[in-house]
Amino acid sequence: MKIFLDTNIVIDYLTERQPWYVYSLAVIKKIREHNNILCCSSLTYSTAEYILTKLKFPFEIRRKKLNIWNQLCQTTDVDSSIVKQSLESSFNDLEDAIQYFSALNFGADTIITRNKKDFELSDITVLTPEEFLK
Repeated sequence: MKIFLDTNIVIDYLTERQPWYVYSLAVIKKIREHNNILCCSSLTYSTAEYILTKLKFPFEIRRKKLNIWNQLCQTTDVDSSIVKQSLESSFNDLEDAIQYFSALNFGADTIITRNKKDFELSDITVLTPEEFLK
């Protein structure tokens, strides 16, 4: 299975943001233990870098965290066709649309997010970390 992590889950993991860190860590462990494919969009990296910078993580730590993440996770494309699909979609939030179409075009089976309402239009199964862990 291909499991796509929304940016909020990745940021919870990278920043150890409480109280969600334990769930993001458990999700990642479960995906890897079952030899599923862990993926996120290329857009997630720039957003994570921005948040890590805002939280005053030093440059070396930010890059180390993102390099380690890049080894754990396959990166889905965000290209002009993804942007076009997103702009033409009924999603209210462009970032959510880009995440969704990136996951869809990668063939993701599930999207894990803390904000299921952001993906109400999804044809892909959408779960919270807690739902996925059950």
